[in-house]
Amino acid sequence: MLDKKHYERISKALPFLQTAAPQIQRDFNDYAYYAKIPAGRQIFAEGDEVDGIALLMSGVVRVYKLGQTGREITLYRFGEGESCVITANAILHQ
Repeated sequence: MLDKKHYERISKALPFLQTAAPQIQRDFNDYAYYAKIPAGRQIFAEGDEVDGIALLMSGVVRVYKLGQTGREITLYRFGEGESCVITANAILHQ
């Protein structure tokens, strides 16, 4: 559950929340959570089960894959107010 400060910040990044039906706003607030993730920490790895989608409030995330030689191959980056397309796709296909 989000506290009021975090809900207000997120609703500015997701303007549809400001005009959504009260039940949608309550459900979002009940199921969403705010997490501060340190720079450099891995959030998801290939093959992980995905049960939620992250909305980035600040910073930049690099999405990468390990190549056959073990080298990291950057697929794309996303920033403030954006989400990971691969995570969204995984949720839709589960």
